[in-house]
Amino acid sequence: MLLTGGEPLLRPDFLEVYAHAKKAGMLVTLFTNGTLVSAEVADYLAEWPARKVEITLHGVTRETFESVTRVAGSYDRCMRGIELLLERGIPLNLKTTVTTLNKHELWATKEYAERLGVEYRFDGLLIPRLNGSRAPYSVRLAPEELVGLDLQDQERSQALEKVFPQLWGPQLEDVLYVCGAGKRSFHIDPTGRLSLCIMNRAHMFDLRERGFGAAWHEFIPAVHSLKSEGAVKCRTCPIVSLCGQCPSWSYLEHGDLETPVEYLCSLANRRAEAFGPGYQEEESEDETPHLQEAVCEADAHESQAQRGAPCASGVSKSDRV
Repeated sequence: MLLTGGEPLLRPDFLEVYAHAKKAGMLVTLFTNGTLVSAEVADYLAEWPARKVEITLHGVTRETFESVTRVAGSYDRCMRGIELLLERGIPLNLKTTVTTLNKHELWATKEYAERLGVEYRFDGLLIPRLNGSRAPYSVRLAPEELVGLDLQDQERSQALEKVFPQLWGPQLEDVLYVCGAGKRSFHIDPTGRLSLCIMNRAHMFDLRERGFGAAWHEFIPAVHSLKSEGAVKCRTCPIVSLCGQCPSWSYLEHGDLETPVEYLCSLANRRAEAFGPGYQEEESEDETPHLQEAVCEADAHESQAQRGAPCASGVSKSDRV
């Protein structure tokens, strides 16, 4: 189980929720910004060990960190939270979302994590806000900049070179959702609504009304049965798996489930050129974006087709269950 947010420690009953999950025998991972990790919270996590705690570290200087958070004092509180967890031997990972605000401190941040002896990763993919606002894009790095960071990180570069041959080839399935959302994981929001992933706002199920059994045996299979009705180039694109075109991202950005996210297509093409020997981006003969411009990213994280045609299972692409 992953407890995330927003910021999960803002809940007054967080320790109660966490303890309930632990006592039920679940392996719990906690994503937090670290600023609310007090001695009490750290002691509780030591008594009831989390599988892992991940803290987002925006930089290693107060100036850079707080240029991202825009909250005075957040840097010191985060660093104190990291210290409290390490003192108690709690498994800790650090990560950074790279933007134009903190790119200059990325490698110093990685070095800091290495000195602490904790795992570290970074990512530069920014999604729209869940209300559809594209405000986060104002600090997003260009695809060329992200690939430049890939190339500067030897471990990351080698991993991409190794995995590229495994990802080569089109995705010929005609189903809409080809990722692991709703198969390997699902998301439940604070109001009890279940969706395939944290980004998905096109298909949601109210657990308070019908319960988890109905969600698992009826709702999720119905959503998985939805067929793709467009973006054919995405399914025939040889680097679609490298791109990670995502209905949920399409929905947030375009308001429908299948319009390609151009940024993801561009990023996939740039990565294919850098890590796929002999790869050459093809010219598109029509206005449909090609490759990563047609596939588009998340992992991970629902689109509402304007057609709204019902599927055999009774769930339409425009349903909110």
